[in-house]
Amino acid sequence: MSRRRAVALILGLIGGVIVVAAGAIALLATSDVRPFIERYAARTLGREVAIGTLSIGWGNPLRVELHDLRLANAPWGSVPNMVRIDGISAELDLRQLLAGVLRFQKLSVVNPVIVLERDADGTGNWRFNKVASSSHFAVVPKNRTQFPTLIDFALRDGRVSYRTSSGALLRIDMRDVTMRSLGDDQPVSLAVDGAYNGVPARMSAEMQSFAVLRDARVPYGMTISLQAAASKGDFNGTMTEPLDVEGMAGTLKLEGRNLGEFLKIFGTETPADFPFSAAGAFHRKGDDWRLADAKGKLAANAFIGTLALTEAARGKPDELTLALDFAQLDLAPLMGSGGTAKTPGAGDLGALPLHVDASRGTNIAASITAKQLDYPSLRVADVAARGRIAAGDITVSQLAFAFADGKVDLSGTAHALPVGSRVTVNASASGTDAGRISEMLGAEAGQIMGKLDGAAALEMTGATLGDALRASRGHAVLAMAQGSVARALVERASVDLRSFFRKGEGTVRLDCLLGVIDLRNGVGTISPLKLRTQEASLIGAGKVDLPGKRLDLTIKAEPHSTGLFALDVPFRVSGEFAALKVQPEIAGSTAWLDAAARNNPAPELPPKLQQLVAGNPCIR
Repeated sequence: MSRRRAVALILGLIGGVIVVAAGAIALLATSDVRPFIERYAARTLGREVAIGTLSIGWGNPLRVELHDLRLANAPWGSVPNMVRIDGISAELDLRQLLAGVLRFQKLSVVNPVIVLERDADGTGNWRFNKVASSSHFAVVPKNRTQFPTLIDFALRDGRVSYRTSSGALLRIDMRDVTMRSLGDDQPVSLAVDGAYNGVPARMSAEMQSFAVLRDARVPYGMTISLQAAASKGDFNGTMTEPLDVEGMAGTLKLEGRNLGEFLKIFGTETPADFPFSAAGAFHRKGDDWRLADAKGKLAANAFIGTLALTEAARGKPDELTLALDFAQLDLAPLMGSGGTAKTPGAGDLGALPLHVDASRGTNIAASITAKQLDYPSLRVADVAARGRIAAGDITVSQLAFAFADGKVDLSGTAHALPVGSRVTVNASASGTDAGRISEMLGAEAGQIMGKLDGAAALEMTGATLGDALRASRGHAVLAMAQGSVARALVERASVDLRSFFRKGEGTVRLDCLLGVIDLRNGVGTISPLKLRTQEASLIGAGKVDLPGKRLDLTIKAEPHSTGLFALDVPFRVSGEFAALKVQPEIAGSTAWLDAAARNNPAPELPPKLQQLVAGNPCIR
């Protein structure tokens, strides 16, 4: 069984109640004395059976009524009784019974309490050591061919509990259950009103006749509708073995107003306050459940793809696989509240929890693609993401997207710790437009042009993103070769006197740009920062405080790289990210920048970042 199988579980449990009640009545109908019946049932099932009171009204139909029926649990069970039923009353067709067929004109069950569980080997307590049958009919049906006919079935105030292999306790409350049919060869209708894991639920089903049910040569057709937690599920198809919910094939449609509330039915707490829908071809064979060629929506985001579930062995988590393709994916309503985008400010990002569940009932492997992704003012294209969520670990094997005419590729892991998580991130950018990026950062258009590459490796630990940044360590490299930079920018950087007498126009060829950052505890040391053009070479160094959102960077022209009119006065860029100030650095010495100019940081970097540095002309 599985927590995701609400409909399947309800059908199976209803079938179980019917089987127990029908078997008990069949035994009663073939004996006269209660003790004999109890002994016969015990021999048949290999379990102790006890009956409080019993009355039989001989005639046609045969009337049977009993109270306080108890069926013992398996020896290893957690409670003494697997089944307790306050009352059962039935009317059986005597002529059909004598012919070896169980046909109930009426069957009523009151207050059944059923406990389902598995032993250490995974064997369910509903598997009896002995299940004998007479030459005429099966006391407990082994399969669909032995199922009785129920013309008028009613169940009231039933409670079923099931303890999963992971230890979770699932509960189904069946306040009112009815099953109706006009005859053996007529359609069967089923209605259930109750709750699943405390969530009110209603189910209705229209099925083929009992005669078709007992014909194992053909799949058994049915339509099922389930409503719970402002959500609805509809199945239209067949099963090859309905009593075991096996061999399902058909179409499945799911929709609801709140995905998070819907997932609570299966014992999963996930903040997902947005509508959802999915419909496709549904199949179940053995442990594999699959919704293929699915179309649906998450909030307003339409997708196509496949959803598959593989039930694992006892004690191991199930495996859920998602392969979804979006034309447009807007993350704001998926990550907000009430379908309204919640744009995180600086404080919000710092408070972002880095929590990874150390215990899960289901592992999730996802492959997501999107032509366009938005959140909330950021827009990127050609997104491809692959990752896996397991107990104690999250792995993002790839997160790639187009950005500024180039491509960004990230990967990373998160591992659960007693407090927070340990996070590692590797990122690279290739062929991005330096001009577009500088404009995004607030620079004037046309200041720099060319293709910018970058790479970063980061490791951090903490309960929140802010805490993790303050305990982080890593490296980052920005590199550029063969571009252009505005002439006015170069002249201002070298404090060229000509910039005071004429307007700097045009661009200067940029031979290379290289920046290296060593990050420790949220503070990045920039050393070196190099920029070389045909008219000047600049060297810089400083620090960037990520938690404090501050920059302190000093830049100067390298000696002998500038023209006759250049004063070569260093300048300093400092302050908060949102309000940086640029001013000459006249009083202090900048000899330390020359050391940065001679420093080759490549040996201190991870191999991929070393390659990026070694291939840049500025380092030579």
